[in-house]
Amino acid sequence: VTFATVAQVFGELTYIDGNLVGSDKVDVGGSAQLVGTWPFDLRADGSWTLQADQVVEGDLYHYSGTMDLNGYNLTVNGSHIQTGDGMTLCSTGSYSIAQDATFSGTGGINVVNCQVSIGGNFTTTESSRLVMQYAAGVIDVEGSVTIGGSACAAYSNYYISTGTIKVGGDFIQLGTGQNTTT
Repeated sequence: VTFATVAQVFGELTYIDGNLVGSDKVDVGGSAQLVGTWPFDLRADGSWTLQADQVVEGDLYHYSGTMDLNGYNLTVNGSHIQTGDGMTLCSTGSYSIAQDATFSGTGGINVVNCQVSIGGNFTTTESSRLVMQYAAGVIDVEGSVTIGGSACAAYSNYYISTGTIKVGGDFIQLGTGQNTTT
C-alpha cells in the first residue's frame, strides 16, 4: 500500500502485513485507536484522544492540536517531530519518546498534568516554546534541552510556573528570549 496524500483515520487502525509506503501520511485524530503496535511512522495532526495504551515503532509527526493522553500511555520508539502551531499534552498519562523531540514553528509544547520522558534531546526552534503550568507536569530528558534552536527568535523562551523538568545534559537558551520562570 502506498499513501501519496494524507489519509485521516478517526476509528480503529490495524496493520496486517506487507509494505507500507508513505506511513507519515496516515493521520490519526479524534478518538482513533491503533490496534496493536503500529510498526511505521505515524502522523497526528489536530487533536487526538487516546482510548488505550498506544505504541508507534517509528517517528510521530504532529502539526498542532491537543494530544489527550486520557490516562493512557503513548510510546514512540522513534522521534517526535512537531512542525506547526504547537501541541498541548494533557490529562494524566505518560508519553515516552525513545529518541529526540523537536518542536519548530510558532507553538511549542504545553505540558499539562502528564509525564513525558525523552530518551534523546529536546529542542525548540524558531519561536517555539516550552510551557509548564501545572504541578503534575513532568518532563524527563536524558539528553540536552535547547530552547531556540538554530533559527532562534528574540522571544524563544520557556515558562515554568510549576511542574518539573529533569535534564541529563545541558540546558541551553539561545537568542534573546527570557526565562519567565516564576
